[in-house]
Amino acid sequence: MSQPAAAPPPASLWHVTLTLRDAAHDAEDLRDELKRLVVAHGIGLSVRYWSETLELRYWDEGSSCQRVATNAVELWQSYQEDLGLPPWDVVGIEVVSPETFQRRKRTEDDQVKLFTPGVAPFER
Repeated sequence: MSQPAAAPPPASLWHVTLTLRDAAHDAEDLRDELKRLVVAHGIGLSVRYWSETLELRYWDEGSSCQRVATNAVELWQSYQEDLGLPPWDVVGIEVVSPETFQRRKRTEDDQVKLFTPGVAPFER
């Protein structure tokens, strides 16, 4: 008699930060491309950029940290293909639990700076 298949682990919420680099791009053209990315992603994508660096932040749901990290890279690759974005290389990825994300928050102002949906240049 075979045993029933194990149920998949329940999905959890994770905060994702994906950092990308490429050769420098014109800031105005880059901003327009990133606005298309925000629309394609939907609610809650925060994009910060400099001419050669992007940082994407968002919440994702998944069964494990590893699965969410894999999804993040695959999602970026699909956006590059579907939206015709430049070939930015993934140079960093961070996936943390909501508890870890909240622990980093010191004040409400810090939280707003840490995760504000939309597109904005990095602050100097």
